[in-house]
Amino acid sequence: MKQKMRDSGKKLMPFRRVIVFALHVVLAAAAFSTAFLLRFDFDRSQIPDHHMLGFTIICPLAIILKLIALQYFDANRGLWRYAGISDLMTIAKACAVSSVLLILIVVIFYGHGFPRSVHIVDFILSVVFFGGIRFASRLFRESLRPSIRRNSGKPTLIIGAGDAGETALRSLTKGDLSGYQVLGFLDDDPNKQGKLMHGFQILGKVSDLPAMVQEYQVSEVLIAISSVSKKFIREVVESCSGQNIGFHIMPPMKTYMSGDLEIEPIRKVKVEDLLGRDPVKLDRGLVEGLLKGKSVMITGAGGSIGSEIARQVASFCPEKIILVDFAESALFETDFELHERFPKIESVANIVNVRNQGDLEKTFSENRPHCVFHAAAYKHVSLMEQHPSNAVCTNVMGTRNVVEAAVAHKVEKFVLISTDKAVRPTNVMGATKRLCELVVARQHSPNTQFASVRFGNVLGSNGSVIPIFEKQISKGGPVRVTDPEMTRFFMTIPEAVELVLQTSAIAESNDVYVLDMGNPVKIIDLARNMIELSGMVVDEDIKIEIIGARPGEKIHEELITYGEDLLPTNIKKIKLLRKTGDVPGGDAFEDNLKTLEELGLNRQDEDVKTLLWHMMQEDQCSA
Repeated sequence: MKQKMRDSGKKLMPFRRVIVFALHVVLAAAAFSTAFLLRFDFDRSQIPDHHMLGFTIICPLAIILKLIALQYFDANRGLWRYAGISDLMTIAKACAVSSVLLILIVVIFYGHGFPRSVHIVDFILSVVFFGGIRFASRLFRESLRPSIRRNSGKPTLIIGAGDAGETALRSLTKGDLSGYQVLGFLDDDPNKQGKLMHGFQILGKVSDLPAMVQEYQVSEVLIAISSVSKKFIREVVESCSGQNIGFHIMPPMKTYMSGDLEIEPIRKVKVEDLLGRDPVKLDRGLVEGLLKGKSVMITGAGGSIGSEIARQVASFCPEKIILVDFAESALFETDFELHERFPKIESVANIVNVRNQGDLEKTFSENRPHCVFHAAAYKHVSLMEQHPSNAVCTNVMGTRNVVEAAVAHKVEKFVLISTDKAVRPTNVMGATKRLCELVVARQHSPNTQFASVRFGNVLGSNGSVIPIFEKQISKGGPVRVTDPEMTRFFMTIPEAVELVLQTSAIAESNDVYVLDMGNPVKIIDLARNMIELSGMVVDEDIKIEIIGARPGEKIHEELITYGEDLLPTNIKKIKLLRKTGDVPGGDAFEDNLKTLEELGLNRQDEDVKTLLWHMMQEDQCSA
């Protein structure tokens, strides 16, 4: 029956405007006629002939004025299924204006002989009739939605009985999300305990969740709290560990208010929600002074970090963004996105290998950048162990080429993106990045400020542990962990780039800055979290397999080493690195660097490794 009524409604859609217009005419006429008859107690014999004549003239005029006012105030544009207080206020304004105009016209052309009470009652009835038909339509449509039955859908608890929780409940009771059986709410507000929201009870506090899961056989938990913290999400998920629960979250209410139509009303809790920290507010004024109206070059612009730098830089209205990368497809994607999202910002894509000094020179001379973010590098530890010559040529020689071009063209600021693997490196990739830091630290130019920013792993970057685990889980496992004790520092890509931009604004020449990465995370715990967030049970649905550390991998990464100290800066999560010893320098370092590059170009891998570790030993001895 309900389906037939929906189908009939669809057939009437092409005639909606005609039907609405006709309804408004009828309701306007009914309101004025009822107001007029009320004045005379619905007794035709009490109505004088001159008033009856006036009614036949004024009633059509009242209808016309109301229709014009409704159209003028856009009262006809709202969807009746979503009618609310704002729609009622719009109708009231339209009716008030039409009533005032009608009174003026009647007084001017008819005098004071027509009953004034008719206009007042007509206004009230018009608001009631026009508003009532809209709310009646909304109630009728809601009655057609599938009802929530105790024997259908996934048993679901909503955490948070505030505005976000009410929005979540509405989303879950719509036809397109009817696969959920809402059991009730959990909320820590003592004043809400035991009360009802749209017929659903606040069953207890958030700490009662594990017990509620057992009692009500809950399979889904929806976190619906405005501005919920990462710590809170982590505690909720951990409280139900091993119980095969699916966790979902509502986007922040401000996301809805922004008008973004592409947001998901409800999404699954991701591992990033557990590992990421609550964001630090970006000091836009500080960064704006560095980037606004300037030409900014980003090397490695097709990568995870480089592309995010490009996005965030574009938001500061630079004069031009110069994208540099040797990976054609990745570079195209970044350039295309910038043109789509920031059409007023000039973006130039350059397919350039940082090993090629001639191409770099041409790119610098053609674009004259004021600021350079150098993110181009090989980053995969296991691959670089197999290809040390490539690591040296791209990471070390590439960095030196970009640095020399920046000096030659008097770039104002040069920022190197470094890594925690540069600290006491045990692998080729980390050693080459340490040399990159040293190359930058040894530069002295009156026109250019050089700085390096060191941080750990970023969540979700290409080829990182999270996408790898996701693929393994999607295939049914096993999830392969190298060592049960292995830990890593994690940070979201947007947060890392925000801090990089703020660092670039405060950086002084030749300094190394370290981002506060929070506490290290055990990789095996990360694997367990990801399995459980997928709605599966560890070792039952998906097993974790220990495969042993790869060549060059550390069990624990570090952000500083012996002889290094971290000093606070004006920005909470950015530290300034101070080394007690001297930066390796002089002819010996320069000679070794040139020899290393020559060995790399000649693909003498074993000799590259030997000299690389010799240079690392000298670096550690200088501490």
